[in-house]
Amino acid sequence: MSRNLALIVIIILVCGGILFFASGSVNASAVPQTIATATFLATPTFDTAHLAQLPTVFPPAQADNGAQIYWGMCMAVMAIMVRD
Repeated sequence: MSRNLALIVIIILVCGGILFFASGSVNASAVPQTIATATFLATPTFDTAHLAQLPTVFPPAQADNGAQIYWGMCMAVMAIMVRD
C-alpha cells in the first residue's frame, strides 16, 4: 500500500516538474500594454412617484409603523448616495 502511494507521489512530482519547466518559455514584453477604460453613457433617473411617501391608514398598525421607518431609512441612504 505504501509502495503504491510513494509511486503515485513520485509520478505527480515528476509531472509537476515537467509542467513547471515546460511553462518557462514565457516571453515578457518591454512595451506596456494599453488598458481600455470603460465609459458609461447611462445617466440615472429618479422617479418621484417611486420616492413618494407610503400611504398609511389610521390608526397605523405595527407593520405600518415599520414600513414608515423602513421608508425613512431608505430615503436617508438615497440622500447620502445622491449627495456623494
